[in-house]
Amino acid sequence: MNFHKVGYVAGNSTTLLKSSYEFSDTGIKSEQTFYYRLKQIDLDGSYEYSRIIAVKSDSGDEKLFVYPNPTTGTFEIKSLELKNPEIRLYNHLGKEVPIKISKSENMDSYQIIIKGNPTPGIFELKINDTNGDSKPRSVKVSVIE
Repeated sequence: MNFHKVGYVAGNSTTLLKSSYEFSDTGIKSEQTFYYRLKQIDLDGSYEYSRIIAVKSDSGDEKLFVYPNPTTGTFEIKSLELKNPEIRLYNHLGKEVPIKISKSENMDSYQIIIKGNPTPGIFELKINDTNGDSKPRSVKVSVIE
């Protein structure tokens, strides 16, 4: 696989505090799978790559983003087109998993927190807009330790 640079985010140098970083790839085309990895460069110039993740773009008109995915139990759903979503999460056995949902101040994203200690694995996130303005959606979410 050949990788090319799609962006750069400056780091917070050495710190004992948790740091969060975000980057959006604006060059995505519908119906394709994109492979990503991060390259962390230390102050001395040495670097290390993250594991590779695959992201398949959606062909629908509705733009729905779930990030970070994989997650450790807290993630966000972002969509400009969801008006009144019903959001549910299911484990690999089809059993509903309890979640806490918080709507963002700008009203275009929702923070999802899996209650308790989620078991690592693949979960299915089902989103249905109760206003009926968009089709029901299903997204796989990978939970890691």
